[in-house]
Amino acid sequence: MRELFKFFLYFVFSVITIIACTGIIIAIFYSENIKQSVVQNIQSNLNSKTNLSDLEFTLWEHFPYASVKFNDFLAYEKEGFNNDTLLYAKEAFCDFNLLDIISKKYNINRIYIRKGVVNVKYDEENKPNYLIFNIDSNANKKISIEQVVLINSKIIYSKLVNNTTINWNVSEAVIEVNEKNITVNGELFSNQLFIGKMDYLNNKQCSLWGK
Repeated sequence: MRELFKFFLYFVFSVITIIACTGIIIAIFYSENIKQSVVQNIQSNLNSKTNLSDLEFTLWEHFPYASVKFNDFLAYEKEGFNNDTLLYAKEAFCDFNLLDIISKKYNINRIYIRKGVVNVKYDEENKPNYLIFNIDSNANKKISIEQVVLINSKIIYSKLVNNTTINWNVSEAVIEVNEKNITVNGELFSNQLFIGKMDYLNNKQCSLWGK
């Protein structure tokens, strides 16, 4: 029994050592390339103004993911609106698989947003403000995201054509994306869900699940 316990401790210690050494190697040799790749990828896919100036590489905040962390991330709505904020995040993370990084495949597995504001709106002609992606950008640089996580964030939605207004405080929501479906699972507090002349969810705690 004592030998088995010693073997278990040795195994755990070896795994921790390997992970730590891998983290140090990635931080030293890959961090700058990863940061540059993420910024270039975002800029090449978006045609609106963004604030990407304050960023850092981290291995530990979302382990086992490696992450590029943006502080005070800001993306503006499309031209033709009021140059208002489409997305703000106090902290936004682009998460990567460690093995992909070693293979120099900087694919974004997850977007994590904390203390964010998502502001979606439609004008009088029913045109949305979120169409900020370049449809003709290089196919090799297309952003492909499997999961989006919202933590302690606000969703604001307005549509003038049918007089719809949504104001939600999201404590936690997970959006899963694949080729066929989008799945949403979350907890939120609805300040307002106004459609037409009726407020259907005024000051209500809600659980959300849908596909």
